[in-house]
Amino acid sequence: MKKKILVTVVILAALGAVSCGFWKYSDVKAHIDKMIEYQYSYIEKLEKAEKGEDIAQAMDEYIDTMIQFGFDMRKLTEKYPELQKDEPPEELKGHFNKLNETISIVSTRVAGPLQRYSLDPVVLKAQKRYTERLLQLSTDSPKK
Repeated sequence: MKKKILVTVVILAALGAVSCGFWKYSDVKAHIDKMIEYQYSYIEKLEKAEKGEDIAQAMDEYIDTMIQFGFDMRKLTEKYPELQKDEPPEELKGHFNKLNETISIVSTRVAGPLQRYSLDPVVLKAQKRYTERLLQLSTDSPKK
């Protein structure tokens, strides 16, 4: 009898958690966490760069990955239209704040390595490709 009551309580608790939206944005949170992790990986690659080719390769990988993250986020906003509002849902504010902090950190920490190799022809070519790929964000599908 006690086992039946315990099983019933566990099932009701699980159903309650699901119906209250406990896991509603788990895919969005996971996506943001991956974006943040990748940002730090990019910083590390640039800071360890020993030549312009290292910078160019990191930039190429970064823009391709961030474009894909952008397309994936677009799909998530289709699934959750409320993500398009000025303020994220309360359940996601912490994740979005952490992402914004990370973007700020990236901006600061990549400046040095990029400046060190800014005149390298390979880096200049990568910067041009970077800019061209950013324009692609307005298209419907990723291209490489």
